[in-house]
Amino acid sequence: MFYILRELIEDKKIQLEQVVFVDFTSFLDNEFNVEKLLEDFYLLYPDKTPFFVFDEIQELKDFEKVVMYLFNMGFKIFLSGSNSKLLSSQLSTIFRGRTIDVKVFPLNFKEFLYFK
Repeated sequence: MFYILRELIEDKKIQLEQVVFVDFTSFLDNEFNVEKLLEDFYLLYPDKTPFFVFDEIQELKDFEKVVMYLFNMGFKIFLSGSNSKLLSSQLSTIFRGRTIDVKVFPLNFKEFLYFK
C-alpha cells in the first residue's frame, strides 16, 4: 500500500498533503466521523482535494456506507484490509463495479533483494 502511494506521489499524480491515512485498528466503538474528517482536512488544506487511504477498513461497522458517501462526493479512496470480509467478490457486489482490485502476493527472491 505504501509502495503504491509513494509511486503516485513520485509520479506527481497526488501530493503528500492530499493523503488522508486512517488506520481503523485504532478506532474504538466506531467513533469515526467522516464529516469531521473532511472539515479538519479543509481547515488545513482548503485548496486541496483529499485522497483517502483506509487501512483495515473492515474494522469499521458499516464501512460500506462511509465509502459510498465519499465516493458519491467524487473522492478517490484506497481501501485495504486483511479480513475475509474484504474478499474482492464481495466488495465488487457491494460497490457495484466501482472497484479496481490489486492483489498482493509475497515477495519473490528478486523482489526481496530489491527491498534489502
